[in-house]
Amino acid sequence: MRTYGLGSIEDQANLYRSLVASGLSKIVDLKKYINQPEYEKKIKSYTLADVERITDIPRNTIREKEKSGQLRYSEDFSTEISTEQDLKKEYSLQDIKLIRKLFNKGFFNGSIERPRDLQPIILSMGMFKGGVGKTVHATHLAAHLAINGLNVLLGDLDPQASSTFMFGYIPGIDINADKSILTALIENPEDIRNVIRPTHYHGLDIITSGLELQAADIALPNFNLNNAKKLGSPLLRLKKALKLVPQYDVVILDCAPNHAATTMNALTASDAIVIPITPSMVAYGSSVQFLQTLEELAGSLLTFKDNKSINPDHMMEKELVESCYNKLFRVLITNDSGDNESRDVSAAIKSLYGELVLPRPMINTIALSRASNDIGLLYDLKRSDVRGSKESFDRGLFCMKEVNDDILKLIASIWGISYGKSTY
Repeated sequence: MRTYGLGSIEDQANLYRSLVASGLSKIVDLKKYINQPEYEKKIKSYTLADVERITDIPRNTIREKEKSGQLRYSEDFSTEISTEQDLKKEYSLQDIKLIRKLFNKGFFNGSIERPRDLQPIILSMGMFKGGVGKTVHATHLAAHLAINGLNVLLGDLDPQASSTFMFGYIPGIDINADKSILTALIENPEDIRNVIRPTHYHGLDIITSGLELQAADIALPNFNLNNAKKLGSPLLRLKKALKLVPQYDVVILDCAPNHAATTMNALTASDAIVIPITPSMVAYGSSVQFLQTLEELAGSLLTFKDNKSINPDHMMEKELVESCYNKLFRVLITNDSGDNESRDVSAAIKSLYGELVLPRPMINTIALSRASNDIGLLYDLKRSDVRGSKESFDRGLFCMKEVNDDILKLIASIWGISYGKSTY
């Protein structure tokens, strides 16, 4: 008799265990193949022409400073630059930061350091529906900000760990289960410093994720597990932890597509929210549900704020709640195919959200799928390495940069910084 199931519980467990082991092995092989000859992702590098576009500094001017010795990179200190052969051919974002510093071309009105009176921006990319582009846009925005000279922390708060994968970390292989933000939320906020990892973009670090993060969604609402006596409100754990890493100019939180405790922590910690919505009525409806949750969350915080009989031990929490202030709220239309259905739903989205909709949508492009298949970003790819239509890649990359520039311009406005347009 033919069977269509997996059999007993023991048989099921054995098959799942075998598939997990085989799957992880294949992912490791893929990572080795993509990143060969090294296992880890290569540090992102740029040509001098790229540097000129990124910094808006003429390449001849950069070369003059290199030849005169006024512009020295870490690897140059033991080498005399005497010929054209000795000049750099590739530049990292760390090199570019040195160039910005020398020419007073940093993001903060010339400086590469954020002034102390400017507070970091914490931005959540959130929406209940999956498949709308939260991870795609969280990861690309984080890289875009780093390319433009900001210090960025990307927090992967989705147990599926897609952002973690995009930056080359494999949960269960490259990351131990105890190296997650879980302990910072449940045991000690100071632990956040121990779970931050570098990426192949200088100036961009990541808090990696994995299945163990699901434990936070179980523990935080449970008074017997959430350590409330010591740590106070379970809604404010992430906000407290992020206060301990003020060196980042922008923190971007990639939220899970749910309203579990970790997502609520992210939204409470954020002073900026971007909601990605695909032009479909299902996503449109889901966005309204998301708004209802934001309304309920604001109501809970307001009740806490107005509580006159608050425990004196929790006065710091009251101050944290009083500091909850949204500086940026925008809707981003994603995966726009440009057909009649997309135009109709986009019109409905704009009718509801009005000026809160970002001016440019992200188009539907095969280029994003190709980058994802290489476990990376559009920004990782070189045009010469692109398989298939290079025009499609150009169009997708251009559109992604435009969308991220619109958000960066708003962030600059919050800080009172004059920012025109990224030249890269």
